[in-house]
Amino acid sequence: MDFSIRKAKAHELDAVFSVFVLNQDFDEEYQFGKWQHPDTSFCVIHRLCVNPLFQNKGIGSTTMLLIEDLVKQMGFETIRLDAFFQNPYALRMYEKLNYRKVGEVQWRKGLFYLMEKKL
Repeated sequence: MDFSIRKAKAHELDAVFSVFVLNQDFDEEYQFGKWQHPDTSFCVIHRLCVNPLFQNKGIGSTTMLLIEDLVKQMGFETIRLDAFFQNPYALRMYEKLNYRKVGEVQWRKGLFYLMEKKL
């Protein structure tokens, strides 16, 4: 595992399980992002996962909206994340939720897009 369980948050939404990691940790490659809001306080979303049995039913979007509310309550102004370039469902969801691509990084699995949204 490459993240600790204590950082994971789990939410049960109408009997559908989604999991995400939300913190202020990020890889050094994030420095290559052309962040549109560099002077704002931010959280980073890692590992947004929806049970495969319930994917493509809006659970990811609902979870993202809950995360955005949580981040606002925590006093942060911006959310940053990275998304695998070969995950069209996630990319479409983030774009519909007004996340903007601000860069690209190469990791072990391949190309990832850096994305950001000011709340």
